[in-house]
Amino acid sequence: MQITIYGTQAAETMDVHLDRPHTVGAILEILLTIHPWFFQALPPERDQSTLETVLSIRTTANTPLAIDDTVTNETNLEIHFHDMI
Repeated sequence: MQITIYGTQAAETMDVHLDRPHTVGAILEILLTIHPWFFQALPPERDQSTLETVLSIRTTANTPLAIDDTVTNETNLEIHFHDMI
């Protein structure tokens, strides 16, 4: 899976390989543990409604994804921060 994180001033792409399908929320949790600036960019309240106000997540085919949607290694994600980073 390729994940690209977009901010207002920077973008970063990384490869993540999963052994099974995961929810988008689980992918975000993985990113929180391995990526320090991603952790700092998110508000302390990380419930679904708060996350949806600060970022949008979609596939590279421009399909919007929700926190509870399931993705596989074949899915390429784009995470867009709104007015942050």
